[in-house]
Amino acid sequence: MRTSTLVEQIGQDHKWSEQQINQDIQTMELNRLYYVSDLRELSKSSWKAIELLPIVKDLLRKALNPDGPPLDKSNKKDKKDKEKKKQKKKEKKEKKRKMKNLGVPITNGSFTLSDGRDEKPLFTEGVVSEDPETIRNTIQNLKVDTTIEEPLSPTSPNGRKKSVSFSELDPVTVGGTPPLPATRQPMTNSSESSTSSSSSSDSSSDSDCDDKKSKQQQQPTEQPTVQKKPKVFTGRPIKAVSSNRIRIQTNDGDVFEADRFCPHKKVDLVSWGQVMGRSLICTKHNWNFSLDTGYAAKGGKSINPCKVNDW
Repeated sequence: MRTSTLVEQIGQDHKWSEQQINQDIQTMELNRLYYVSDLRELSKSSWKAIELLPIVKDLLRKALNPDGPPLDKSNKKDKKDKEKKKQKKKEKKEKKRKMKNLGVPITNGSFTLSDGRDEKPLFTEGVVSEDPETIRNTIQNLKVDTTIEEPLSPTSPNGRKKSVSFSELDPVTVGGTPPLPATRQPMTNSSESSTSSSSSSDSSSDSDCDDKKSKQQQQPTEQPTVQKKPKVFTGRPIKAVSSNRIRIQTNDGDVFEADRFCPHKKVDLVSWGQVMGRSLICTKHNWNFSLDTGYAAKGGKSINPCKVNDW
């Protein structure tokens, strides 16, 4: 179909004059648009370059595409890209929301392990601070503190174990009660044993009575000198002596004077300090200070201790 025929039909439908119709046909021929297929090949920029009235251009486009102008491929791609970007943003927001909602931490009770055993948490609510650094240090120290209770010496299996308590009311027991030595048994010569075996039953019973009497006489004299009670300190072994100094009594009875405030975060060691062996522990962040050297296990900071003779 020729473009001139299409323009004539449009002009007759809209009651244009013959002069107007011929002028539009000449413009189409000047742009070498002889057939309707040529009009379909035009782009947006080409339609703008043709010197036709806007209404003529719109009517020609409507005649070519009665169902409406087709969407450009570039517009379709742009819309798809925008939809993908929106979807990715939604997924990222959802991941962040899930990461924030990690649930309630386990602070008490027990949890089941893979082998079916119930395992209690290493710390309970109210005992350890919720500071992440404090929790991490507490877990590390709990792995080491499992060796606190041990026999007093490898040669005394019957001796009691050390018990260290951080409570202000419970006493701290140092050392163990040594085992009672075996009671001395009277020595007899080989000649006496031979004579006792050959003697009558009456003489053997008399000798047994004599042995019992000798044992009863030896026991009350030996026991008061052998048994020793362990030292028991009631109350806290940390006392403030001034506004910036404290006195500390170790488990073996030595007394030290040191700085009152922890050099890490200036925590008052009168309330936050605990004595373990010959060390002072700041339980706020688990800093361990040796009372012999004064320095902490980390950080290289000191509480400047000095040993004193009286408590």
